[in-house]
Amino acid sequence: MTDDRLYQRLSDILENWQQQSRRWPVQMPRELCDAVPWWINMQEAAGKHETPYRKAVLGKDGELVWMFPYIERLAYTLQQFLHMPHDAQKTIIAAREDSIFWRGDDMPFFTRVIHETLRMREIGLDAYKAESRTKARAALKQHQQRRNNAA
Repeated sequence: MTDDRLYQRLSDILENWQQQSRRWPVQMPRELCDAVPWWINMQEAAGKHETPYRKAVLGKDGELVWMFPYIERLAYTLQQFLHMPHDAQKTIIAAREDSIFWRGDDMPFFTRVIHETLRMREIGLDAYKAESRTKARAALKQHQQRRNNAA
């Protein structure tokens, strides 16, 4: 059921984009039947917190409706991706080739995610954690010094 809903939702977004004669992402397949699975592959698999669930809707007598967080995430990121400049799209695609997934973040933040992920892989998780703690302590100390100097 979720797969059909996911394919339909993403197909609707892409079909609407095509009907508006909008610029198509350079590396995205041109055919909808290929573009939808391509986009799904570009995204992280559904997390355990993204399973469908039922939620009571206020204003509809507490009626229970199905919520599909995974579908909503993929639809949101697809819409964001379509509106991005080509260079940002290429960054997202290149990162995915390195198993770094874009979650809809703005590009300055995502660029930092890429940098930090590659750094972590380079030095190993334990060394990265230690390095990060040292940086965080130094930043906190600097912040406290600024506050003290301003007072």
